[in-house]
Amino acid sequence: ENIELLSYLESVARAKYRAGAGAHEAVIRAQVELGKLEDRLRTLEDQKQPVRARLNALLNRPSDASLPLPESIPLEPLSFAEDELLAQLKEDHPLLRALDFTAARQEAAGRLARRNFYPDFMLGVDYIDTDRAIAPTRDSGKDPVMARVAINLPLWQGKYRAAVDESQKRQRAALAQRADRENQLVADLQMALYRFRDAERKMDLYRDALIPKAEESLHVIQQAFAADRADFLDLIDAERLLLEFQLSYERAVADRAQKLAEIESLVGRDISGIK
Repeated sequence: ENIELLSYLESVARAKYRAGAGAHEAVIRAQVELGKLEDRLRTLEDQKQPVRARLNALLNRPSDASLPLPESIPLEPLSFAEDELLAQLKEDHPLLRALDFTAARQEAAGRLARRNFYPDFMLGVDYIDTDRAIAPTRDSGKDPVMARVAINLPLWQGKYRAAVDESQKRQRAALAQRADRENQLVADLQMALYRFRDAERKMDLYRDALIPKAEESLHVIQQAFAADRADFLDLIDAERLLLEFQLSYERAVADRAQKLAEIESLVGRDISGIK
């Protein structure tokens, strides 16, 4: 849209120059600005293929697989409690749950190691299958049954204490790692929430204030330029400012969508449907 606008302004500058009512500098400046915009657009067009290849790689698809660009980014209103998101992250994040299981396993290993300090009692019964003797004897053919009692005494106390200490240290290490990982994830979520709010604020600022003012300014300067009351450079500056505001708005829209995806990845659930 801005290339079309600048092409129109360049044709106006050429017409005024041919009629002797404009400066050649205005034509050159319009052509320079137009060339810069066209180069910027070609750069973005050429960037589509490597970006598409990267996304396909993330999806485990061939790099040249079809991946149409979205026509627009959803902008549905969202309302969520940040405290609830933080609580859910601490409770349900897969990395934190894995570390919880690791700590529980080490605690169970410690309980098992403590049992080595107690004696083990074993009761048993032995049975011998016999046949009758060749010569008749008393109790011939009767199978003997014997009772057995055994006690294992925990003599290696140092070995058992070392096993308990090792389990306790592994448990403390897992708990410390869990706390560190939770702090990192909470910090990541808080930063994502801040950037999400910042993107929404910028969207409102550009859409509701800056872009309308820039459009109004460009319209006023166009009218003044047509009446020879404004310089062509002022017109170029007004067009450039409007373009930058428009691009900044689109960047804020993309940032909002990306931060929403990051938040959902951290808390492990879809929050885009919350009104």
